[in-house]
Amino acid sequence: MPKTQTKEGYGNMRKVYFGLLGFAVVLSANATTKTVGKSGAEFTSIQAAINSFTEAEVTDGQPDVVEIIDGETYDEQVVIGKLIADPAGTGQGEGYLDAAINLAKRSDPFTLRGRDPNNRPKINPVNVEGMPYGVFTNDPGDNFVATLSYLGINLTVENIEILQASVIADDQYGLNGQAGNMVFRNVLFALEGDKQPGEALINFNNAIDIAGQGFDNSYTFENCTFDATFNGERNAAVDTIYFHGYSQGDADAAGIDPANVPVNVKFINSRFINSDTAVYIRGRAQANNVTFQNCYITKSNHGLRASGKGTFVVENCIFHDNMNLPDDIDRDLGAVETVGREGFTPELTIRNSLFVDNMSADAASMAGTGGWDSRAAAVRIQNDGTNPKVTIENCTFVNNPIAIRFADSSARPREGSVNNNIFQNSNVAVLTASDFQQSYFAAADIIDVLVVTGTNNVFDGNAVVVEDNDKLPNVNLQGTEASVTFTNTTINPADPFAGPPYRVASGAPAGVGADLSGGTPVPDFMLY
Repeated sequence: MPKTQTKEGYGNMRKVYFGLLGFAVVLSANATTKTVGKSGAEFTSIQAAINSFTEAEVTDGQPDVVEIIDGETYDEQVVIGKLIADPAGTGQGEGYLDAAINLAKRSDPFTLRGRDPNNRPKINPVNVEGMPYGVFTNDPGDNFVATLSYLGINLTVENIEILQASVIADDQYGLNGQAGNMVFRNVLFALEGDKQPGEALINFNNAIDIAGQGFDNSYTFENCTFDATFNGERNAAVDTIYFHGYSQGDADAAGIDPANVPVNVKFINSRFINSDTAVYIRGRAQANNVTFQNCYITKSNHGLRASGKGTFVVENCIFHDNMNLPDDIDRDLGAVETVGREGFTPELTIRNSLFVDNMSADAASMAGTGGWDSRAAAVRIQNDGTNPKVTIENCTFVNNPIAIRFADSSARPREGSVNNNIFQNSNVAVLTASDFQQSYFAAADIIDVLVVTGTNNVFDGNAVVVEDNDKLPNVNLQGTEASVTFTNTTINPADPFAGPPYRVASGAPAGVGADLSGGTPVPDFMLY
């Protein structure tokens, strides 16, 4: 088991899940189901059960299910879809996956699940030959080794632990493939052992030719845990979740407009622990749509990152004790970050979320410094050639040296609105446009292209609200100064939403700051 793994979930973040689980069981009553277990089941191997489905069975209009009846560890690679092992080594040529792609497009919905959500089976290949697979049908040399590889449409994985020990290959992933409408529920993704994964623990492939055929990288993660702990510490080398983005060259070769294949990824009621980068969804002119709801992000270096065109939405989340090691403040880090790429950054919306004790190891030393002395912030907005809107509303920021940083040494236009928030104990600034390497003021002394308005905010104990406000004539954060108290100032890592934490007791009017007592309504879970 991973060294920091806790049991299946935490408190009220899981209540809706089990209701949906019962609903899913009813829906799968007419499915073609094959069982796996160390004893008392049809198969003792997960892969053997998957391979046993005939083409007639997977195209008969009935959902297909592989159910693991126990909570044992399965020492095997698992492949969903008719991917071909070692395509380069077996001499495959261009189009080698065409038949697999065609079958996947015609196949019934498929589910791989553990029977007991409180006793999840584990997939952890350690004593097998690591076989590479790929999803680029015209490039058999582009392949990967992973614990779970996949190619399909309407796939579900639930009540399982997907572990990655990097024993079968130095560049092993935990999860790698490409799918359309793939759902993960109650899944733990974690490292196991003392070797790092390849590029990332989880990688979404970027074959745009099959994205245009329905394998469009649309994913939903519900009640999942992403534990990147390495040797008991925060991971310092690889991303937890990564998508590179489609290249224009590949798009032109495939005759596909990237605008027609947006990547849609949604994380609900999930937690991210000890990541180097928790999530990095990259894009270019192609628009990605990335959403986080009711998630907990803690002890990460980079938190949630997105680049390129599209939308980046964060709602009802907790960001606690990220950038928590000494000197993290000196790097371009944020609990939430937008990143420029080829002239594009996404439209950013953050609502009803908590940012507490981020940059904690550097906080004391930051007192009395300016934004030009550092690079990190709770929210770091790196600009690029376009001007998508930034909206930050009904959030609570407590004990973050810098709450919001705009960074762009080319001083390109950016607009934002910051309304109904609480900012407490920012000992450098609530908002700055300075940065050690990417300061707006590197381009000019007076910056009028940064236009940020704010109303109805509450400020408590901050060193300054807007740093160098006289040089930022169009940045105006309005609000009141008041001493704010909260009903619960403890965030329990085992149940971070319990309480809920940091609900206003006094000092701020109703409707200002975050209130995480409401939860997410059931319809929000039905994304696809």
